[in-house]
Amino acid sequence: MKCIEKAMTENRKKAKRGWWGFVKDDKRYLCRYNHIFGIFSDKSILYLSYETRTDFDGVMCAVEFYNKMKI
Repeated sequence: MKCIEKAMTENRKKAKRGWWGFVKDDKRYLCRYNHIFGIFSDKSILYLSYETRTDFDGVMCAVEFYNKMKI
């Protein structure tokens, strides 16, 4: 999912429709609309959450992307 990969690399200041992300205190936040679905640090995944099947698929895609980028 290209939108997840883009969200994992961007640094937005305001919420937007769909997946987006930002960095705060050396942690990467993955959001969808105004909800935080994942928090990633340099060393580990700190928080994951999902409410719907779409959220779950997006979060799992983000975890795969995070693991691929960490190597």
